[in-house]
Amino acid sequence: MKSQTFQLQTHNGNLIIPPEIQDYLTHCPDDIKISLTIESPELNSSDDPDRGQTIKDSFRQSLLEIRQQRIAGRPTISEKDVYQRYGISV
Repeated sequence: MKSQTFQLQTHNGNLIIPPEIQDYLTHCPDDIKISLTIESPELNSSDDPDRGQTIKDSFRQSLLEIRQQRIAGRPTISEKDVYQRYGISV
């Protein structure tokens, strides 16, 4: 399989595809495979201490339940807990 490497740029978060790439693609068959590798000094894995860590299934499930409650518009903590947390007396 023949491959060709191109350098792409972005502008305001948009990928810029130069005319020479568009021209190259017009001569390729429809079943080509395109891969994209993004290299950026800002995307350094050492910046995130949690990278590569896994989430316990029980914690993941509780987060999903909270998300579903928020989507449905239901409160995620009780009224009593809110009053207690913020020192509100009724």
